[in-house]
Parts: sequence; structure tokens; C-alpha cells
Amino acid sequence: KPVAAALADAAKNNNGASKPATSKPSTATLSNEPVTGVAAPARDRVYTPLESTPEGREMSINFENNKGRLPWPVSTGVVTAHHGIERIAGTKLSRRTDGIEISLPIGSVVRSVADGKVLYAGEVDGQQVLVVQHGKYFCGYQNLSSVSVSKDQEVKAGSVLGRTGTSIDGEGVLLFSIMNDKSVQQDPENWLKPRK
Repeated sequence: KPVAAALADAAKNNNGASKPATSKPSTATLSNEPVTGVAAPARDRVYTPLESTPEGREMSINFENNKGRLPWPVSTGVVTAHHGIERIAGTKLSRRTDGIEISLPIGSVVRSVADGKVLYAGEVDGQQVLVVQHGKYFCGYQNLSSVSVSKDQEVKAGSVLGRTGTSIDGEGVLLFSIMNDKSVQQDPENWLKPRK
């Protein structure tokens, strides 16, 4: 939840700125190959204030054009909580996840899924959190044990951002989320490339 608040704040603070069901865990290995290439903007596309510079427009368009092909933020791991509302197995309870939760070894390398700029790097509710802006899109990386980048730093797809930390039960986990400039949480699995 803390990263959702950080993402929403980031979107609000930058919007209007002129500057740049129960699911079974997947056991497939995640790919981490950088995605490159720029496509020309569509003529009928509506631009937001976050795309008022050529750089902001290019980052947004690259991010959109690579939907379903973005590299995973980690090279290994199992998605244990999917985006949205899921029932907790064996109970009548359900939980909402704004992104995805990936279980993996503690200290695993976390990488940027696309070119962007670090909007926030710091602590939220006792956890290390990063927010990277990609034009009008924002990626949140929560539950890090260490951070390798700083606020306002430019990053490329595949750049090392930090390392994973532990969850409250002592397991390694990364919470990864994507949000647009309207503060609408996106399903990261629709944006990331299919696992092999």
C-alpha cells in the first residue's frame, strides 16, 4: 500500500508540470532483457502536461509501444500476488494488490523496466521505495533492502535500481506496480513480457 500512495503523490505533484480471483503462483523464470526503439507519436493521440517536452513524450510513447514487452524488474521469482482483488486460499478473506508481489531470494538485483527518471528514492513506512517516471507512467518498486540510484537520476531499461528486501514473514519479496498520470493502477502483468 505505501508505494500506491507514493505513486499517487508523484502523479499529482507532476501532473500539470511543464518539466520533464485465487491464482496459482507461476514458477516460470522471468526475463530481464532491455527493450529499445522509439515509434513516432500518433496523430490522434491526446498528450498530457507530463508529455509537454520531447523527452516526456518520447518516454511515454516508448512505454506504451512496449506494452506486453517490457522486461521484468527481476530475473527470477514467482508471482505470489497478482494485481487486483484475490481470495486468500482456505479463508473467506480477500486482499487487494495494486501491483504484483514477486517472491524471490533476499538481495536479488532489481532493474528498471524502461528508460526514465527517478522521481522518489526513500523510505515509506519503514521500507525502501523507488518511483521511476516514464513520461506519464510511474513504476513503483517497494520492499528494497538497498537502493543504488538517487532522486532525479536518469535510468535506462535494465539499469540496476537496488536489491530486494524481506517481507514481514522473513521471505524475499518485491512489490512492483505501474500507475498512469490519472492515478489509475495498471496490471503490471499486462505490461511485462510473457514469462518463458
